[in-house]
Amino acid sequence: MFLFFPFRFFILIPLDVGEFGCLASNRAGSITHQAKIGIIGQPYINAITDQIAVAGQTFSLQCFYTGYPIEEVYFVKGKRRLPFDERHLLGQNGRLVIAQIDKSDEGDYYCVVVGENGQRAQQSFRLNVVQPPVLSPFLFSDDLEEGTRATAVCSVVSGDSPITLQWLKDGQPLVSPKNPSRSIDPNVQVLSIKEFISSLIISNLTRRHQGVYTCLATTPNTRSNRTAVMRVKAPPKWLIKPSNQVAITRSFSLINDQSLLSSSPSSSLSSSSSSSSLSSAFASAQHLTESVRFDCLASGNPTPVIRWKFLRSKRISSIADSKSDTQTTESIPILSSPQIHVLENGSLWIRSIDKTKFEGIYLCEVSNGVGKPLEAKASLTINQLPQLIVKVIPYGDKSMKIPLNIHDQDQIIKLTVRHHNQVSLACTATGSIPLSIQWYKNGQKINAFDGNSVSSTTSLRIFESSAKKFKSFTSSSIDSDQSKQFGERKSNLLLKDVDRSDTARYVCEARNPFGTTFRMIILHVLKRPDAPESLKAIDVGSRTVTLTWSIGFTGNLPLLSQNIEYKKEAGSI
Repeated sequence: MFLFFPFRFFILIPLDVGEFGCLASNRAGSITHQAKIGIIGQPYINAITDQIAVAGQTFSLQCFYTGYPIEEVYFVKGKRRLPFDERHLLGQNGRLVIAQIDKSDEGDYYCVVVGENGQRAQQSFRLNVVQPPVLSPFLFSDDLEEGTRATAVCSVVSGDSPITLQWLKDGQPLVSPKNPSRSIDPNVQVLSIKEFISSLIISNLTRRHQGVYTCLATTPNTRSNRTAVMRVKAPPKWLIKPSNQVAITRSFSLINDQSLLSSSPSSSLSSSSSSSSLSSAFASAQHLTESVRFDCLASGNPTPVIRWKFLRSKRISSIADSKSDTQTTESIPILSSPQIHVLENGSLWIRSIDKTKFEGIYLCEVSNGVGKPLEAKASLTINQLPQLIVKVIPYGDKSMKIPLNIHDQDQIIKLTVRHHNQVSLACTATGSIPLSIQWYKNGQKINAFDGNSVSSTTSLRIFESSAKKFKSFTSSSIDSDQSKQFGERKSNLLLKDVDRSDTARYVCEARNPFGTTFRMIILHVLKRPDAPESLKAIDVGSRTVTLTWSIGFTGNLPLLSQNIEYKKEAGSI
C-alpha cells in the first residue's frame, strides 16, 4: 500500500528556505527523507542565533541559505577560513561539525554563501563553549551498622559556574524541592559548604537508609553526577515469631493372640451394609495424622540465617547424693529429613506427627553476624485420640483350647464360636485422659455396673479397670508448671455359655475429650441346626408326592444335607 501526503508552499519567501524532512513509521520501524528547499535568485542566509556547546562533545550547525546558482558555502572564524583544524568538518549544504570541542573553539563565526556572479551573503553567530562540572568520587564505609553515623562529601573539581549540587537517594531528592534547607528525613542533613562542595550527614543510621546515593551537579546547560551504594548492616529483627502448635493424632491396631486359637470349620461370612460402612470409617481413621508448621521469619542485613533446635530435658545424677540431681536442657539441631523439613523461608514443617518423637519445645535461632542473635521458643502439644487394642482371649483357664475362628478383614474382626462355649473380648484404650469405654450390641448400649455385676444380657459380663489403675505419664510443655497426662483403660466383654442369641455385631468404643475411636467384632455362634418346620404334602399322585418344608436356624453354618424319612403308619396297606 502506498500513501501520498503532499506538502505545498503557495508563496515562497526567503524565510522558507531550509531542509525539510518526511518521517514514515509503523510497528516494524521508521524511515526518513530530507530535501532542501531554495529560491532562485541572489544568495540569502537565514539568521543564525548564538550557539552554546559543551566541552568534550561534538558540535553541529546547519547554515540555511537560498539562491541559485550558488558557487560555494564556507565558514569563517575571526579572519580565518575553516577548516584549519582536523576536528573541523564541512558537510554538504552548509553544515559545520566540530568534534571534541574545547575552549579554543569559542569565538565569532560567519557563514558565507557566494553566488555564480560573485554575489555574497553572510550571517554571523557567537559560539560559547561551556565546561561541564566534574565531580570527585565519594564512597561509604563497608562497616556501617544501625545506630552509627555516615558522611559523604561531594566536591566539584572543575566546571563553569553557576553550579548547583543536589543529593538523591534511589533517584529521589533528600531535601524538599520547595525548601532546600529542609530535609525529608530528620536524621539526614545536607550542608553546602561552598558553591563547589556539599556534605551529606546521616546522624543515626537505620536499615531504611541503605540504598543508592547520587550527587547531582547541574548548570544552566549541563549536568553530571557521581553515585555510591550505602549498605547498612542491621541485626535481625522479628517479622514472624513462632507460635505454639497443637496437633491431634489417632491410630489403632489389632493384636490376635494366635497361640490361644484352635482351628475349626470355617464359614462363609458376609457383612451387612452397616458393617460395610463402618469398615470404611475404620479404614479412614486407621492412620490419621496432622502436619504442623512453625513459621519463623526475620529481616536484617546481611540476610539472617534461621536454624531450628529441639529442646530435650536431661537429668544429671549426682554420685554423692541422689537427691541433688539437676535438670538441664539439651538442644538438638534439626536437620531436614522425610518427616521434618526446614523450608527455604525458614519455617519448620513436620509432615507426619509422632508423639514420641516430635512433642516438646522447639527453638528458632536467627543470626546474621550483626548484633545479638534472636531466639524464640514454641511448643508442640500432641493430643492423642484413643488408641484401641482388641484381643480375643479365652475366659478362665488359658490352657483350655477353645474352638474359635477369626477373620480380620477391612478392619473388622469376624469371629465364630461354638455353642455353649465362652469367649472374652478384651479392649484396651490408651490416649489423652479422661478415657472411657462403651460396648454396643447391634447398636444398643451394653450397660456395665462393676467388676462383679452382670449386664442386662445374662450371657454378657463386662469387667472394667478402675480409673485409679490408669498408667499415666507426663509430657513437658513450654511452661514448666503445666503438664499433659495420658493413660490407659481396659474393658473386657465376657460372653459366657454363648447361644444363638449372642450372634451379633459388637462394637468397642473408646472416647476422650479429643474424639472417638471404635472397633467392630462380628460374632457368629455355631450350633446344631434346628429341625425343619411346616412339612406339607402339596401334590399327591398315584406314584409320586411333592413335599415342602421351612428351613429353620442353620446354626450359622452351611447345611451339608437334608434327609427325608418315610414310614408307614400302623394299619395302612
